[in-house]
Amino acid sequence: METVNKLEVTIAAWYKGLPHLPEGARKWITNNIWWIILVGVILSLMVIIPAFSWLFIGGSLIATYGMSQSVYYGAAFIPAIIALIILVVDLALSIMAISPLKAHLKRGWSLLFVTMLLGVISVILTLFSNQDFGAFLSGLIGTAVGGYFLFEIRDNFSMVATKVHPKLATTTSTDAPKKA
Repeated sequence: METVNKLEVTIAAWYKGLPHLPEGARKWITNNIWWIILVGVILSLMVIIPAFSWLFIGGSLIATYGMSQSVYYGAAFIPAIIALIILVVDLALSIMAISPLKAHLKRGWSLLFVTMLLGVISVILTLFSNQDFGAFLSGLIGTAVGGYFLFEIRDNFSMVATKVHPKLATTTSTDAPKKA
C-alpha cells in the first residue's frame, strides 16, 4: 500500500498545475460520487454476466469442434479472460468503495484510485493483446480525464467521516415528535 500512496502523491503533483473546477462542482461530485459509482456497478454487472456465459460457451465450442485450431483460438481467449478478471476486481473494489464514499472517507477515494490504476493496466494489456494503438490512446485519455475528476475531489475525503448526508442525519430534540 505504501507504493500506491507514493504513486498517489506523484500523480497528484501532475494534476496540481491544471485548472481546477469551481468549488460548487467539486462539492457536487464529492457528494454524489457514491451513486455514480453505484450506477457504474450496475452497468458492469450487465456486462460481466453475459461475458462469462459467452466466454464459457465459446471455449466449449472451440474445445469440441475446433481441435485443429484450438491453440490459435485458445490463445485468443487469454486476453479476454484477463480483461474479465480485471473487470471483476474493478467491480469488487467499486462495490467496496460505495459506503466509504458516501461517508466521505479517504478509504473510498483510495479504492477509486486503485480502480483507476487497474484501468491503466487494462489499457496497457489491450495494447499488447490487440495491438490497437487507437484503443490504447483513447483508453489513456479516458483514464487521464477520469483521474482529473478523481484528483479534483481528493481533498474532500478524510480519514474520518466529516460530513453526513442530510437524509441520514439524526433528528434533533426540536424535530422529534412530542409525547402527550
